[in-house]
Amino acid sequence: MSGIIINPYVYAPTGLDQLDNGFYMEFDGTDDYVATGYSYDAAVTPNLSVSFWFKSTSTSLFKFPICIQTSDGGYTTSIVMMYGDNLLIADRTGWVHGTNQDIDDGNWHNVIITAAYSGSTVTGTVLNMYLDGNLTPDLSSSTMGTGAASYLAGDLYMGSFNGASNFYVCSVDEVAVWESILTSDDITAIYDATDFVTDKCADLSSMSTPPTVWYRLGD
Repeated sequence: MSGIIINPYVYAPTGLDQLDNGFYMEFDGTDDYVATGYSYDAAVTPNLSVSFWFKSTSTSLFKFPICIQTSDGGYTTSIVMMYGDNLLIADRTGWVHGTNQDIDDGNWHNVIITAAYSGSTVTGTVLNMYLDGNLTPDLSSSTMGTGAASYLAGDLYMGSFNGASNFYVCSVDEVAVWESILTSDDITAIYDATDFVTDKCADLSSMSTPPTVWYRLGD
C-alpha cells in the first residue's frame, strides 16, 4: 500500500487497531453541553494528555469544544478554548499555546494537549498542543491577560465553557484523557488510525497506555 497519503480521510496501515466510528456528538450552540463527571487536579496528578476530534464553522468569539478550567472567575488556566479562529490552551501567565490559523473550516481536526505540571503553580509547567499530528507553536497573547499563577483543577465539559455559558456550534468525537504524557509516536498513531470517510477511529484501548477515560460519543 505504498504511496498512500496519510491523513484522517484516507486509510493507511497504522500501529493501532481501528474501531467502527459511525457516530459523534453535535452541539447546537444554544444550550447543548456534556458534563462528563471527570475531574482533574494537577496538584494530585501532575501529568495530563487530552485528545479529541471536532469540526465547526462557527464565527463566535469564545468557543469551547471541550474544556477543563480552574474556577478562578476567568478563562485563563483552561484546556481547551478558541478565541476567534485560534485554538488555544492558556496557562495563566499570559502565555498561550495554539494554532494561529483558521480551523473553523467545516473539516474534522484532531487536537491533542499534553500538560506536565510542576508543583501547585504553573511555574515549570510544560504545555504542548498538537493539531492533526503536528506540534503547534507557542503564542504570546495579551488578550488572555495575566494573574496569579494557578494550576489546573476542574471538571471536563464538552460544547460549553462550564455548562452555563459560551455554548459552541460544533461536532465533537472520541474525547479521551490520560493521566500521563503521550509520546509523539502515540500522537501520530492516533491521528493516522482515524478515517472519517470509512467511519473508522483509533482503538485507544490497544495503546500500551490506554486512556484513563474515553468518551466514544455514540459508538
